[in-house]
Amino acid sequence: MGHLLLVGLGLSWKLTTPMAIEALKRSDVVYFDSYTSYSCDINENKLLNEGINVIKATRKDLENESHKIIKLLEEGKRVAIASVGDPIIATTHIALAIEAAKHGHKIRIVPGVSVLCYFLSKTGLSSYKLGRSVTVTFPDNVMSETPYRVLKANDEQGLHTVMFLDIKDGRMMRAEEAIRILLELEKRFGEGVIYPERLVIVGERLGCDDERIFVSSVSEVQQMIKNEPPHILLFPARKLHFVEEEGLQWLMRSAIE
Repeated sequence: MGHLLLVGLGLSWKLTTPMAIEALKRSDVVYFDSYTSYSCDINENKLLNEGINVIKATRKDLENESHKIIKLLEEGKRVAIASVGDPIIATTHIALAIEAAKHGHKIRIVPGVSVLCYFLSKTGLSSYKLGRSVTVTFPDNVMSETPYRVLKANDEQGLHTVMFLDIKDGRMMRAEEAIRILLELEKRFGEGVIYPERLVIVGERLGCDDERIFVSSVSEVQQMIKNEPPHILLFPARKLHFVEEEGLQWLMRSAIE
């Protein structure tokens, strides 16, 4: 019987826990998820410098060739999947854990600081009012309307909406790109979900030394951006508690100052 460990490394090395480092060092094989998320300073070289031998894993390795990991578990190995943020945010990891459990192997989760919790904490908005999160994806042949629909549904329930931004072939979507996609969806459906005056909170490089969070109108996001990705968006509920309103005012002032 093998052991599968899903290990979250947090958003940056300063947020990586001793528990996570110990779990990796005690593992026989460590895969580093190189595609789900991005950190300013956590990568395979950083882990190697810390004395952790890692294998850089692509989506294909963890999704299409998961049988190789199951084979290692069948050999009684301790196999760790290390990822930036929290390991359970990625559905790929959950699917792998379920598959391993069906084969009778033990599963251990080592939580990490996720961008979702980190971002919400920094805004001062209530976690009790967080609705369904969604990813704005790069349009291929078809532009996904899911972000628009999720935002509308959360609005109708008085909930906040966090939007993750796509990573594809090593390219990270920028906040202004996501806004343009949402505005294009508004043109298509015309249901008053996204409009120039609507407030949005933008997170830049969260967890890094140069992180920045600011509040902007939708129309001014492009002018306000200062740092490279990763970026993340949060659309506050249209009706806020007075404490949330005061917190948002503070955030707006601190970004300007």
